[in-house]
Amino acid sequence: MHSFTTERLLIRPLLTEDETFFCRQYTNEKVMEFNCGALSEKFAGLQFQRSLRANKRASNGGKKSVLTWAIVCKKSKSIIGTQTLSALILPYNKEILAKAKDEAIKQAELGIVLSTKVQRKGIAKEALTALINYSFSVLSLNKINAFYACNNQPSEKLFTRLGFIYDPSFQPLNTNNRYIYLEKQ
Repeated sequence: MHSFTTERLLIRPLLTEDETFFCRQYTNEKVMEFNCGALSEKFAGLQFQRSLRANKRASNGGKKSVLTWAIVCKKSKSIIGTQTLSALILPYNKEILAKAKDEAIKQAELGIVLSTKVQRKGIAKEALTALINYSFSVLSLNKINAFYACNNQPSEKLFTRLGFIYDPSFQPLNTNNRYIYLEKQ
């Protein structure tokens, strides 16, 4: 698992010292409004520990299930968000994987959670663009998936600008979320 940079950001693997920020983010109703809601403090702490273990396993050459990076502002040196890349694995993603035309498609789902103070400042686009480039070039993925709440207009605009495609045939039934994807060119 590598770190990578953009003009304004250092994107590095999640560290033990990020726990306070992580838990504050994941327990915040406003931050988690479109991400399945805020977690309890206990569950946020457990999720943080799972993320650290998954990163360690991946860094040691083990299974890459979920990779989590901290998004750090280069100027202030402070963490301003996190982003994840989750491998699509059976049985959890059976429906999506069954619709893939080619069994050799290597794909994952990305996600991002930003501090409210940096939202709507182009940080999400910058961070996700870097993660997409890393995913295609370093991890050799050829498809990236994302889900967002249908009523989350900022995410819809962001993913459209990033080139993600909405295909109704892949849309899970009875959901308030929209499934989109981006294929390696």
